[in-house]
Amino acid sequence: MASVVTEHVLLLVPMMLVVMIFPMVAGFVVINYNNQQRLLAVEQSSAKLGSAVQQAYLVACNENVKDCTIMIANPLPPNLEDQQYIVTASQEGESLTLHFGLPGLNIWYDHKIMLGQNAEWDSLSRLDSASPTAGIQVRKVAEKIYLSFR
Repeated sequence: MASVVTEHVLLLVPMMLVVMIFPMVAGFVVINYNNQQRLLAVEQSSAKLGSAVQQAYLVACNENVKDCTIMIANPLPPNLEDQQYIVTASQEGESLTLHFGLPGLNIWYDHKIMLGQNAEWDSLSRLDSASPTAGIQVRKVAEKIYLSFR
């Protein structure tokens, strides 16, 4: 009888560790998976937005297009992963970096696109998904192209 009790006591410690550690590990795996899914959604959305900016720029670059203003409504849905997002951008030479983020989840991603020498980005503008008029604005004035979020 004493050996049975000893075996149960010896098994109790590993079983308690398994009962306590397994939920923590499972929770970590689920949280990590959700964060990776959200980051993937942000990466895909920033690529789509970058593509829209590049396409608008290339349309304005066409020599047959005279001075004009191109307005594009936000090409993204108002929420990603049930969160509102914010996009800012900064230009360095011909490279434009979109800083895309879900501030409520503290997820941020930078996406670079290339523009030409005649492009100038308004670094003070930002795209806020909460705004009903969010979008992209491209103005062509005398062979210079001014881009911004609105």
